Amino acid sequence: MDLQQHFEQVRSLIRKGQRKALQTAYAEQLIVYWQVGGYVYYRLQNAEWGEKAVEQLAIWLKEKEPTLKGFDRRSLYRMKEFFQTWHEFDWKALKKDGTVIVPTMSPQLHLIGNQLNKGEDTSLPQMPGFPNILALLNWSHHIEILGRTGNPEEKTFYLLLAIRERYSVRDLRRQIDSGLYERQKLSKGRLAGNHHPNAEVIPQIFRDKYVFEFLDLPDPFTEDDLQKGLVQRLKHFILEIGRDFTFMGEEYRIQVGMQDYYLDLLFYHRELHRSFVMYCKGQRGS
Repeated sequence: MDLQQHFEQVRSLIRKGQRKALQTAYAEQLIVYWQVGGYVYYRLQNAEWGEKAVEQLAIWLKEKEPTLKGFDRRSLYRMKEFFQTWHEFDWKALKKDGTVIVPTMSPQLHLIGNQLNKGEDTSLPQMPGFPNILALLNWSHHIEILGRTGNPEEKTFYLLLAIRERYSVRDLRRQIDSGLYERQKLSKGRLAGNHHPNAEVIPQIFRDKYVFEFLDLPDPFTEDDLQKGLVQRLKHFILEIGRDFTFMGEEYRIQVGMQDYYLDLLFYHRELHRSFVMYCKGQRGS
């Protein structure tokens, strides 16, 4: 290993540490928002605060902490909604049902809302602990989920989807705007025949992971519809990436020995003098 490779390893260690530090910072930020949101929620719920109290709090914080950002009236209500949405959610039941596997994270993220240090004001509202699964998304993701979704089931759906697929905020917004939750609930189409032993499971696994709104498929759609949509998109994609590609045919018949085969797409590259085949069948090609 030369010196340059050693230097790359050092840089890799630095980058890894930076990512961990950033993740920890995001988690701590969410814990603060959870606690502030819970505080506001309980004061309002117990009628200890009037309608103007949250706005007055925002003004007071700005006066006392001029450099503090992200605690205006609107943000404080978002924190309240964040806490209100998830504080009574039964995460253990969700984990037990196998719907989600909650990853192990730093111990300090567990029940942090209930832990009081010596000398701390015991008049603070006693809140449920911060659910560590929420720290797997940053605040921008949570704002999208809170602001763009409706019932708790829909919020949970997009929360778990964004965590599992590691969506960026833009990807998450696209999925919400495409109505993935509603389409998945309403769709009755099958990707596997009734005779298949996993016929009930396959559509959920497949549709959870991929979104086909760009294919313009009918609802419900069949496997044949899916294949045709993919073939058309592949055709347009290949023709756009280079002018040297010539489209030769779709369902192009070739004969090998005494056997006929049908190629989904056949292209010819004029500069390379080579044929390119796209084969999207479920059965094995030759």
